Amino acid sequence: MAIYTRTGDSGSTSLFTGQRVSKTHLRVETYGTLDELNATLSLCYCATAIESHRILLEAIQQQIFWFSAELASESEQPSAQQRYIGTEEIAALENAIDSAMNAVPQFTASFCLVDVKPRAACISPAQWLDGLKDVWLN
Repeated sequence: MAIYTRTGDSGSTSLFTGQRVSKTHLRVETYGTLDELNATLSLCYCATAIESHRILLEAIQQQIFWFSAELASESEQPSAQQRYIGTEEIAALENAIDSAMNAVPQFTASFCLVDVKPRAACISPAQWLDGLKDVWLN
C-alpha cells in the first residue's frame, strides 16, 4: 500500500466526510498545528520515565486526535467512526492541569528560559504550538 494518494496535488484535501477543501483552509491549518502539537507531546512522552506523566500525555494525545477528527468533519454529531471530546474529558484535563500546577512552585514571570533537561525542553514547543492552535481557532 502506498503512503501517498496524489489526490492533494492540486492544492485541495478531503475532510472526514469526503468534502474537498483548500489546503489553506482554516480547518486544515488548525488540525495541521494539532498534529505538530501531538508530535511534540510524543517527544515529551519519550523524555519522561514517570508513569503518571506518560499516562496523562497519552490521554492528551488521544484527545487531540479526536479533536482533529472533529475539525475534519462537517458533522455536528459523532458517528461510529468518530469520537468527540466531551465535558468529562475536558474536566479531567483541567483537573490534571490544576494538580500539576499545584505540584510546582508558583510562577509569576511572563516568560522563562527553557530548562536544560530534555524532559523540560520538550514541553516548550508544545506550549507555543498550543498557543498557535488558539490563533487558528479564534
